[in-house]
Amino acid sequence: MVCLVAEVRLPGWALVGAEALVLAALLLEACMLRSLYVAARARGADRRTARRAAIREAVPVKVRRLVLHELRALASLGRWVRRGTHGVRPGDLAAAYTGPQTAMMYGLLFVLVIETMGLAFLIPWPAVHRVILVLDLYGVVFVLALHAACVTRPHPRMRNASWMSSRISQRIRRRRYLSWS
Repeated sequence: MVCLVAEVRLPGWALVGAEALVLAALLLEACMLRSLYVAARARGADRRTARRAAIREAVPVKVRRLVLHELRALASLGRWVRRGTHGVRPGDLAAAYTGPQTAMMYGLLFVLVIETMGLAFLIPWPAVHRVILVLDLYGVVFVLALHAACVTRPHPRMRNASWMSSRISQRIRRRRYLSWS
């Protein structure tokens, strides 16, 4: 991949061999997922449950959590653009917690943009320049998505049950104090 981005000419046999290896790996993965899906269907699961069971068995938990985190962050970015919130029902009070961290997040974003521009002028190799540019732009999008997640997911507090949530928070504080001592 790096050789292709750097516009290095590979011998034809090396390119065909690499493509054959990638194709074989993808086919092996597809066959494995298909067999897991068929086994789940044979046990009586419906299509959706069988698909989820196959993915749950094939993909490690940490990878699934990381992908889910990325998708939720990007969804929060879209929700932030359309000024929506997540988990706050009509009539609930949304307790925002982004005020103190907004300056820090925008400062980090500013530093990332300056780093991207600075590295664009400092790196003379086109292939390295492209890779670093993609990574830096991903970092900028990730910081924006992280801030968007904090903005669009406030702590909801039910208006009619505020005494209950304050009692729960007192219990949590009491338990935390007891567990620390």
